[in-house]
Amino acid sequence: MLKKIGIFLIFFLVLLSSSISAAPAKETKQAAFIKKVYTSQGKTYITVDYVDFLRGEAAARAMREAGECDDQDGDCYPPDDYYIRNVNPKLRTFPLNKNVPIYVQKLHFTYDAPVDTYKKYTPASFKALSTSSKNYIVTDVPYWLTLKGDTITKIEEQFIP
Repeated sequence: MLKKIGIFLIFFLVLLSSSISAAPAKETKQAAFIKKVYTSQGKTYITVDYVDFLRGEAAARAMREAGECDDQDGDCYPPDDYYIRNVNPKLRTFPLNKNVPIYVQKLHFTYDAPVDTYKKYTPASFKALSTSSKNYIVTDVPYWLTLKGDTITKIEEQFIP
């Protein structure tokens, strides 16, 4: 009798544990500078340096903490109302799925176009851009990485005036 109860309990626990699935990864956004875009064994990778892209009072507070306020009274006025801070120089490398959309704005900016005009790149065309004479667009401006767990689902340039 105890053997039957034990077998039933084991069966029940196995059934219960197989019906419980892990929670899906939460989508997050992270500001970063792209340090390198490369291909290895047919796959495109990016190496990034996470940064804090701050606006408003958070930007002013970070400037104050960094001792970068010019004002005599201690007030801080971030130029163009943003401040980029890098408190951790750790580099992270991610593989890019060939379908990850990458949106670049500054290269295609004109004064008569809306500020939110972006051109969509694939990882392959973005890598080509990174090795062209316009490579500054890849490495000198911040991007927003949309991540689901450790997977990049979208990359979008942050407009800097």
